[in-house]
Amino acid sequence: MPTAEAGGSSSPAGSGEAGTESGHRHSILVVDDQSNIRHMIRNILEAEGYDVQVAADGEEGIAAFRKDTPHLIISDYQMPGMDGLDLLVQARESAPDTARMLCTGYANLEVALTAINKGAVSRILVKPFDPEDLLGSVQDCLEPVRLRMENTELLVLTQSQNDKLTGWNQALEKEVTLRIEHLQRVTEASIYSLAELAESRA
Repeated sequence: MPTAEAGGSSSPAGSGEAGTESGHRHSILVVDDQSNIRHMIRNILEAEGYDVQVAADGEEGIAAFRKDTPHLIISDYQMPGMDGLDLLVQARESAPDTARMLCTGYANLEVALTAINKGAVSRILVKPFDPEDLLGSVQDCLEPVRLRMENTELLVLTQSQNDKLTGWNQALEKEVTLRIEHLQRVTEASIYSLAELAESRA
């Protein structure tokens, strides 16, 4: 079985705000048996700052997915062996939070629509498509992923802040306790001194 092709490192420096929401590089797996199509998609997405890996068929796509689960899978529908829909169904079962996009021609649109209605795919991209269609669909698919990532970060930050506040509260309580004990000792000493003074004058 062929090895999945890793994305290149030729992305323009500082480009691709779309691929780096909240400081993250979203990872995308592109599965298509046509070399020119998968490399075209990879080049478009890498230019926008996405971290892209490509695979040449469904089995190779499953292997790449299991090795490094991406945020989004873009798969062609008609491929030799495992078709794109079977691939995305398996991906959904393994990692339901991964977004799934199916690329298909008009002839297979009815099958693709059934797939989206059953929840097997997040989005359908109809061929032929232009770069803006692709990028718009990718951003739509990744929006829930981005929101989940931000929510996780917020929960972690909140927990961290709560831990700090707990630590500060404990330190403050300890300081208050020490000060109260000190004041009690000072008060007791003052009372004892006054009592001694009173006895000496009696």
